Amino acid sequence: MKIHYTIAMPEPHTHYFEVSIAVSEIQLPFVDFKMAAWTPGSYLLREYAQHVETYSAKAGRKKAKVFKTAKNTWRVMAENASKVTFSYRMYAFDMTVRTNFLDSNHGYINPAALCMFVAGHQQTPATLTIQPYETWEKVTVPLPPANTKKPFTYQVPDFDTLVDSPIEIGNHQVFSFEAADVPHHLAWYGLNKYNEEQIKKDFTAIIEASTDIFQEHPCQEYLTQDYTFIVHILDRKFGGLEHLNSTSLHFPRETFDTKKGYARFLNLTAHEYFHLWNVKRIRPVELGPFDYERENYTRLLWVAEGFTVYYENIILRKAGLIKDGKFRKGIAETITRVENTPGNQVQSVTDASWDAWIKAYRPNENSPNTTISYYSKGALIALMLDLHIIYETQGEKNLDDVMRHLYQSYYKAQQRGFNEEEIKQALEEVSGKNLDSFFEKHIYGTQTLPYNRYLAHVGCKLTPTIEEKTYLGVSTVRVAKKLRVTRVRKDSPAYRTGLNVHDEIVKIDDQKVKDLSKFMEDKKPGDQVKVEICRDGNVKKFLIVLEENPHTTYKLTMQKNRTDKQKQAYKKWLRKT
Repeated sequence: MKIHYTIAMPEPHTHYFEVSIAVSEIQLPFVDFKMAAWTPGSYLLREYAQHVETYSAKAGRKKAKVFKTAKNTWRVMAENASKVTFSYRMYAFDMTVRTNFLDSNHGYINPAALCMFVAGHQQTPATLTIQPYETWEKVTVPLPPANTKKPFTYQVPDFDTLVDSPIEIGNHQVFSFEAADVPHHLAWYGLNKYNEEQIKKDFTAIIEASTDIFQEHPCQEYLTQDYTFIVHILDRKFGGLEHLNSTSLHFPRETFDTKKGYARFLNLTAHEYFHLWNVKRIRPVELGPFDYERENYTRLLWVAEGFTVYYENIILRKAGLIKDGKFRKGIAETITRVENTPGNQVQSVTDASWDAWIKAYRPNENSPNTTISYYSKGALIALMLDLHIIYETQGEKNLDDVMRHLYQSYYKAQQRGFNEEEIKQALEEVSGKNLDSFFEKHIYGTQTLPYNRYLAHVGCKLTPTIEEKTYLGVSTVRVAKKLRVTRVRKDSPAYRTGLNVHDEIVKIDDQKVKDLSKFMEDKKPGDQVKVEICRDGNVKKFLIVLEENPHTTYKLTMQKNRTDKQKQAYKKWLRKT
């Protein structure tokens, strides 16, 4: 069987891509075309089939019968023809790294959300032709060109590779540079003025610091032997999605030019680049080969994403793009965020990973009370394990050795992912210590991580500061001159008394309140307040006793009189040579 995709966009202002899939040399009574329901790296069923419109088919040169057999499956009757062509229009007006977008300025394609696959032939090689709008001159896609004179035509080894190949189309800016002996290309859309040389310099530092951790670059063995960044600088957009030899980065235009904003942009870049190894090669065994039609469950997203969050700052420190103080501050801020989330005591990181499909990507007003992020909590687990290894090996090894072990043993030697027991075995093998208790308490359980015990190994100390503020236990927003409750914290005075999300706070102590935080400044723990609210048109009154705010801010400081052993361990932790 031969498969050829054609993607056209003759009227981009209408937001429709026109897709045609030609399947030849077939010997089947019918061919099923299927649309994926989700994108790898984003664990939510998004039902891309909902955007398919106006489909038709041909068997040979004749019109063929086509009908749906499932929500995402179209069956084309072949009628003994050796070639079948299925065509459809796809609405594309959702500008995220997971979806498709097309307007009069440019087009962006996440192939999982646009290109159907031929049932039973996901491993069959294909070709892809992009037909840009008549005034557009550039196509950026991390696929090798096909051996043909047809412009913008590419080789597709299999459907998995197609899904892992985001596409930018238009008149965007493109520049290239070499880092870690690998050509890198950057497609830039949305901001005309930027410092190209600074970006090259900073990206090169990130690339080389990442590569040094693994001591080899996977793109040197990949079919294109290069790496592509697709960068969109947009209004109020932030996100990234990793791919096999590329990434898509979305960043808000309003903050890009600020010092703080650009630093955050580099964090995003380091995070997605580290995924080149962790997730795209070092992966939980459940994450590939993929079933694109239903959930692919794993309990190991705390490794896939949490370790990557931890390493984004390791990479920036190793690359010299942040200083020690900022590195420590970032750790303290993550601890502050996790330890002030009530769900941290409710949901383990393994459960958070498993339930990503129904909880992480579908948060509601009660989510902070019942869930924890496998990103931030996973990063803190990586921190503890890194410090544990450094201590137990007398500074000879760290978490980098575990990552290299996983890369060499499972991705390269066995060409597969690792399971839950194998990540534990790798950590134990490198550290030389049994981790049964740690896993039971902190990975499968919800016990608080022993921060100071591990941080003491590198001469650091975590210091808590409790905010001296009075506490009601709600978050509010002012909309149309009404103060509405947006969140009620678990076990707070408001929670126990019965305030609800969406309640309108009409008065407190018979006073109209515009700013709740400002109003609470004059109150003390133990004070009783009378809260009048309006709920669905009904007025209710509550007497609530205020308490001390339990929010704790953490600061990570260096201990005085550190030993030589602690100083050496600290250098190993921050990857100082």
